[in-house]
Amino acid sequence: MQQQLDEAQGTNQELKRNVDRLTNPTKRKLGERGKAKNKLDYSYAQKLRHKKQKIEVVQSVLSDAPTGGWKPVSVTFRDEFDEEVIICLDSGEVAPAKLADGDVDSIVYILDQYNIPDRDYHELAQSKSSILPTACKVIKRRHSLNSGIDIKTTSGDSPGVYTSLTSSLIEKLSEPKRAHLITDGVVRIKLSGDGTRITCKQQFVNLSYTLVDEVTSMSEHGNYLLAIVKCKEDNVSLKCAIHDLIKEFEELASVTINGNEIRIDKYLGGDLKYLNQILGIAGFASKHSCLWCHCRSDERFDMSKSWSMTDTANGARTIDGIIQCSHKRANDPTKYNCIHEPVFQSVPIHKVVLDTLHLCLRIGDQLVGHIVSYLRRLDNIEKCTMTTKKLANAKHIHRFQVFIHDVVGIYDWKFFIGKDGKLEYRAFRGPEHRKLMAKIDLDVIVPGHPNLEELRILWRDFPVLLSQMDQLLSEEQVASFQRAAQEWVSVYYQANCSTDITPYMHVLAYHVPEVMRLHGNISHFTQQDLEKLNDLVTKWYHRSTNFGLQFREGMQQIMSKQYRLHLVADRCTRKKNWTTQCSICKEKGHNKRTCGKRVA
Repeated sequence: MQQQLDEAQGTNQELKRNVDRLTNPTKRKLGERGKAKNKLDYSYAQKLRHKKQKIEVVQSVLSDAPTGGWKPVSVTFRDEFDEEVIICLDSGEVAPAKLADGDVDSIVYILDQYNIPDRDYHELAQSKSSILPTACKVIKRRHSLNSGIDIKTTSGDSPGVYTSLTSSLIEKLSEPKRAHLITDGVVRIKLSGDGTRITCKQQFVNLSYTLVDEVTSMSEHGNYLLAIVKCKEDNVSLKCAIHDLIKEFEELASVTINGNEIRIDKYLGGDLKYLNQILGIAGFASKHSCLWCHCRSDERFDMSKSWSMTDTANGARTIDGIIQCSHKRANDPTKYNCIHEPVFQSVPIHKVVLDTLHLCLRIGDQLVGHIVSYLRRLDNIEKCTMTTKKLANAKHIHRFQVFIHDVVGIYDWKFFIGKDGKLEYRAFRGPEHRKLMAKIDLDVIVPGHPNLEELRILWRDFPVLLSQMDQLLSEEQVASFQRAAQEWVSVYYQANCSTDITPYMHVLAYHVPEVMRLHGNISHFTQQDLEKLNDLVTKWYHRSTNFGLQFREGMQQIMSKQYRLHLVADRCTRKKNWTTQCSICKEKGHNKRTCGKRVA
């Protein structure tokens, strides 16, 4: 009995010491032989032994402690660095205190979104090992996410990568959150493409698709990469580079989702340069450059004629007609500038939809260019070689630049002298065009213009047409839009006294109303999403790839990265509440660059 009593007292004293050491950080730092070694100086074997001892002590304490029938699963305590550590009693594993295994996706999303290298994260995870998952666990999770996409390399001379459109569609449409995109067993998809310059001498062509009726279809989050190819943005190069993807797209008619057959309604989108190339039509300088009708370039100003994209009696093109005309002789007047067979022949002409973003940009550039040309004539610098002195003495040009800075609020826009001695300026971006149209004052910029009233009509009515293009209009409203668009083109012709009506203006007057009648709101077909994706591809190529294997390895890393971001974005993206406050007037809603009280 005495022996058992002594053993119980010894156990009680040992338990008391263990509890005291676990709850007292000062005693944890001091061992029986004096001050303990710094934890960072432990060898690998010492770390394992120290970890094992800690787990055994905790398990011993909790096994003898009264729990009222409850079984402890884990215990959380602070180590000598005042960091929380969780020990799982069943497995003996040390887990992060704030991030569970499922939260590794958040780390993957942050590393991909902000282009953080694995080496940098490894250093951070080592210093915060009790909070962050290890770099090895993050890399394994990244490989696990990448296994969901099959990326193939192109077989032609142009290096590139692509993935299956059918597999991607099945994966996206199988998610319950996209079930509403299927209407009467049909889903609408838009295949788009555009070229982007990666370096001064290297150009990529990005092909992607969007689900037209998806809410995010007008942003880069709703744009899914299909192919990245290093080639020219022309008909022949694309046919050679992505012939396997072209064959798959042509044969794609339906997909099976959860036992139900879903038919695919296919569209093509892009700017006019890209669309002309994939349809085999010559460029803007050709006589018949419109890809929807046979309108001649010197007949675009005449609004009394009728042109259509669906009625062949009014000059509409067809895919079969383009194929036949492409085989005619170059001097044949009925060739209509058809130089190649279309790349995608399964999509009819009326489902080739123009990009509204480039329509706004190119027509806006024409309006700005007309004002700049008039100001150069006033300053007598229209044809002469520019010098710094001539630019400083050009008072009308300087007045327009000051107006852009002080009134419009675009402070990084200015005139400059190019390498060939010509006066140049950068083109306005989309939001800048809208700001300029809202704040333009022609009485200040061109007070003595001979066609000042016509210019007022052009600058006043064009933003109205753009706003109507972003709406779902009735048949009467579409007819009214078409009359207003044709009147606008007629006023432009009178103000400029020239028959040089651009292809975008011709499309605005004739084919945009037809697209509204056929497909409803055409703002879903904008290329703003792909333009943003082009910027991301360029940034990712320089910041997140290793440029290996003739660009193919870098392209594959870009496609894998975008695929991972789409997988984890929904559960890892946090809502950002931005509050902008001006440092000049201390008011919210704008910054010092756009403040009206800014001192020049």
